[in-house]
Amino acid sequence: MKRLIVSGLLLWTLNCGAQISGKVVEVRDGDSFYIVWNGKKHLCRLAHVDAPELKQSFGIASRDSVRKVILGKTVMIDSLGEDLYRRVIINLKVNGISLDSLMIRKGWAWNYLAYSKSKNLDLVINAKHGHEFLEAIKNLPAHLMPQVVFMDIEMPMLNGIDTIR
Repeated sequence: MKRLIVSGLLLWTLNCGAQISGKVVEVRDGDSFYIVWNGKKHLCRLAHVDAPELKQSFGIASRDSVRKVILGKTVMIDSLGEDLYRRVIINLKVNGISLDSLMIRKGWAWNYLAYSKSKNLDLVINAKHGHEFLEAIKNLPAHLMPQVVFMDIEMPMLNGIDTIR
């Protein structure tokens, strides 16, 4: 019996961090999905983001947006282990694009600061005033263009209200 347990732990350790190809068969909410690999359906959760719950504001919109991107697609995942709810914690790429970064850029989720140690999730633009923001956005590639911008109303040189006009 002890031999079987040790073998099972060794197999789980080898799978953690290994890149796996799987098919997304269900999107539960913005950050939890069912993915099939090796003939088994796994409940998975993204490691570095937190999306609104379905009953919260924008929860359904977040889920539906993620569905359009990953449902039915073959994705690449890195398994990082399990959480308290026995979900597999993952990094996920679809068509070579990191889903957590895409979700943050599009405003579908936020960086899960309590658990994320990712160095790949950054602010797209951080400006001290409106002129600096407008200059930075002029040179930004289309795929990094933010869908949501948070700005102080009172800023030196050009305030937030005048910047967005």
